[in-house]
Order: sequence, then C-alpha cells, then structure tokens
Amino acid sequence: MDTRTGELTEVRPSGSRLLRVLVRGPATPGPTHLEELRLLVLGDLVRRVVERQGLRVLAAWSTTAPGRPAEQPRHPARQDLAELNVPQMYAEDVAGVLDGVVDLELAGADAAPSDSVRVLVRVGRLLFAGREPGGAGLAEVAARGYDPLAVRLAFLEHRYGERLELTWETLGAADATLRRWRHGVAEWAEHPGRPASEAYVDEARAALDADLDTPGALAALRRLERDPDVPPGAKFETFALLDQVLALDLAREVGRPPGG
Repeated sequence: MDTRTGELTEVRPSGSRLLRVLVRGPATPGPTHLEELRLLVLGDLVRRVVERQGLRVLAAWSTTAPGRPAEQPRHPARQDLAELNVPQMYAEDVAGVLDGVVDLELAGADAAPSDSVRVLVRVGRLLFAGREPGGAGLAEVAARGYDPLAVRLAFLEHRYGERLELTWETLGAADATLRRWRHGVAEWAEHPGRPASEAYVDEARAALDADLDTPGALAALRRLERDPDVPPGAKFETFALLDQVLALDLAREVGRPPGG
C-alpha cells in the first residue's frame, strides 16, 4: 500500500521486468537494531515474492532520501543479514545501482515522503521490551539462546505497517514455533513423498500477493500442520515450498539424527 495515498498501488513498473527498490533506514549510530532489521527483512520478502512472479529486483540501502545529500554511510552488519537469511542484496552504491529510478521505497514510520519514488511504503514502528526504536540487536537475542530466525518469524507474524511491540515472551514463542515446525518437517520427510497441497499453497501465496499478508500465510501453515486429511509427505512438500519465500529454514532438521 502506498502510504502517501492510503491506496493499494501496482508496484510493477509498466512494461518492465525490473523492480528497483530502495530501503531507507534511520541515520542512527551504533550497531544494527531490530527496527532496521524489520525494514531489511521486508525488502527481502518483497524480493522473494516478486521474483516468484518473474521479475528481477535491484535493491539498495541508504539512510537518506533520493535526491538529498548523502550522509556518512552506515550499512547493516553482514552477519546480522546472514543470520536472518537476507542475502547480500543491498548495494551500497545507491546512485550507481538504481540510476535515479526508485519504483518502491521502504522506509520507517516517520520517514518524509520522496517525490521521486513511485510507491512509498512506511513500515510500522518497532519497540522492544519498551525500548524505542527497537534498540536491541541480534547478539542480545542470541545471548538468550533464541534462534535469530525467531526474530524473522516474529516480524512475519505482523503486517508490515503495524506498530510492533516485541518482548522476550513473544520471541520465546516464535522460537518454540520454529523448533516445532522443524521437528514436524523432519518427521514428515520420513514418509512417502506426496505432491504439495495445492489448496494450502494457493492460500498462502494469495495472502502474500495481497499486500504481503504474512500473518495470513502463516495461518495457512498452522492449519496445515493440524490437518489430519493431508498426508505427511504432502505437508513436508508444502512447508518446504512456502519456506522458499518465508526463509525460516524449516527443513534444517531433515536427515539429522534425533538430538543431533
């Protein structure tokens, strides 16, 4: 949704198979924090959804709006991106990569609009344990013994435009869900192979195509997990297929010995 107009807008540039995306983070000092990571994960999700539809994505990261003087660059930590399954997709040479054309800008809740951007999407503010703006980082999450991808799942549990208040309890619940799903996927993989469930795949993909409704896609997986009428082999294929977009490493435990 273009937050300047409040209307759903076609992001795809007319007649083009290339989408140019700018992720604009806050110009804050210090390590990458969770509010920035929410922006970066959203950019990665956009890329995965769009590439499934046959488009190519060029993406860049900046802390300044297009056309404004560049500030001292501060780029997200590579290790943080790797731990959240965000590839090195964000170029640092904004002008050289985007060539003055921005089809979609993802920015923080308070970001000023950019006239040169076709569609502006503001991402909801993130607070963590009452801290603003989401000041904790992945190192702090890992120190609690949680999988960093629990953070990605916690982001996906909410619509991107919603204000998100994370707590250690919500991260613990996301971590537990990841472990349960990975255990289930590993078990289902031991059963005879079956095609993915078209009904659940279509439902999840329709949710993602409908303004990136990630909670809707996750709800489909939860119903599938409990559905007694879907064979285990089909559950495995469906989870594995949808994880190509969700990027939660749901097949991580496949082939590992119990407790290994």
